[in-house]
Amino acid sequence: MTEELPNTVSDNSASSAKQEGVGDGFKKPSRSEIEDAVAGVKRNAPKINQANANPNAIDIHLEPSANRRQQVIGGDLTGISRRGNRGGWADRIREVNFVNLIAIGIVLAILAVFFWPTGSDNIVREISTEDSSAVAGYQGVERTDEPPAQGGAENTFSRDNDLDRATEFRLEDTQQRQISLLLGAAQQHIASGEYSQPPGNNAVSRYRQILQIDSSNRAAQEGLEFVRGRFLTSGLDAIRLGDIAKAELALQKIEEIEAESDEGIELANSIQASRTAAQISGLLSQARQAKNANQLILPARANALYFYQQVAELDSNNEEARKGILSIADEFVNKANAAVIDGELQAATGYLATVSVIDSKHPSIPLIESMIANAEPIASKAPTPDTQTEPRSQPTVATTLPKRPAQVSNNRTPSSVAKEREAFDRQYLQRGLDAYYRGNYEQAAGLLQPLADKGVARAQFRIAYMHYLGRGFEKDRTTADEIIRAALPAVQKFADEGRGWAQSDIGSLYEDGLVLARDYAEAIYWYRSAAEQGYPGAQTNLGVMYARGLGVTSSRKTAVEWFQRAAKQGDIAAKRNLEAMGITP
Repeated sequence: MTEELPNTVSDNSASSAKQEGVGDGFKKPSRSEIEDAVAGVKRNAPKINQANANPNAIDIHLEPSANRRQQVIGGDLTGISRRGNRGGWADRIREVNFVNLIAIGIVLAILAVFFWPTGSDNIVREISTEDSSAVAGYQGVERTDEPPAQGGAENTFSRDNDLDRATEFRLEDTQQRQISLLLGAAQQHIASGEYSQPPGNNAVSRYRQILQIDSSNRAAQEGLEFVRGRFLTSGLDAIRLGDIAKAELALQKIEEIEAESDEGIELANSIQASRTAAQISGLLSQARQAKNANQLILPARANALYFYQQVAELDSNNEEARKGILSIADEFVNKANAAVIDGELQAATGYLATVSVIDSKHPSIPLIESMIANAEPIASKAPTPDTQTEPRSQPTVATTLPKRPAQVSNNRTPSSVAKEREAFDRQYLQRGLDAYYRGNYEQAAGLLQPLADKGVARAQFRIAYMHYLGRGFEKDRTTADEIIRAALPAVQKFADEGRGWAQSDIGSLYEDGLVLARDYAEAIYWYRSAAEQGYPGAQTNLGVMYARGLGVTSSRKTAVEWFQRAAKQGDIAAKRNLEAMGITP
């Protein structure tokens, strides 16, 4: 039984018919047919044979309605679907065919591709919302270690490295902020004069903190350079005012900033030059005083020659020191000249030796040697009444002296002149040794030092022991060692030859452990070798060894015997030892 349909067709009629089992023979009316039916016109509709009609087919016969507005193809058909207020949107959706569903799906997929959020969008959004102001105002060092981004600014970050790059930029921005704050603090310290004080809160500490963050920061480097320059200026000003202590403090500040800097080197050199100038000034003042007191070469280390020589070592171009040394040499040239005139040839030779020690290149040395070789000793002539009653003049020009005949002058050969000089040196040496054993150490130093400078081994050894014992000089073991090492080969040679003084000196070295390793047995051997020859110094030293039991069995009797033998020869130390033992020398 076929259900009778109303004259209106709802939007879900076709769907309903299919759901109710309408057969495949049913043909869905087209849109144009529907519109014609609504308008009451059938466009080329085929005749339907009732006899052959499909019993299940629906006879579509629509009557025109006066109340229905006419529709056009493609127009709004909502009026049809809403007739009778049935179906609504649900019925319309059911009318969409499979092709339309595919089309809708494609459209939705395209929209999803364009508008679906990605990870990189999240990163960019994180930077733009949280750090956009920092990135926009970033003033850090331009990066050149990565290739430029491809595709413009929108590709600055890629999905592979955007997180690392963002972290790196945030770190650089943080560091730049720290550097800016530290620079500002440093400038405030500079304005307040707080260059390196108080500790940990000053300009230098701020600049160092910046360099810990960025070792190549130019502003911090220039800041430290400025501070060093300020300390340099302060130090130089202090030197000009004679305040060396303040200059040294400024130098210490510079070296705390940088151990080796141009400013530090300049200030250190200026301080040293100032010290040297002050030292030279003091030495020259002492030299003038000694010269005015006629202390030309004596006492040792307290005479005009010594002070001038010290100045010359500090400043070889010092004109006053040069002239002072030359004037002292000239003084002894005049003494040598006068000695030749008086016929005191040995004294003249001694003065000449002194000149040679003072200035070995003095131009008067050849002239004095010629005077000694050719001049006839005036004092050796028989005096006449005229010469006894009239004062004798002392000509200072060597050419005015009479000369010996040529056949006589050959008697004084260079070897004889050398012997005269040796005799003079022996006289000086003996006088120096006598002064030493009398306890007059300053006089001994003045007499022995020139001989030591000339290389006389015995004088060198005694001068060395004076340094070692602090007699006439300050105690100085290092200087004593140096002098003894220089003299030891000659002293050893003389000891091997059997000279008592040299054997006694070798014994002293073994006893004191000076240069040679201490060995009391060796000391006894050398002392005894010299003492048995009658050398008083060795006799006294051997007596001391017996008195103390050093290297031998202690024996008061033997000690007294050796002291008495030395005292008989005038040895002062032996006499004092006997007095200390309660024995009259």
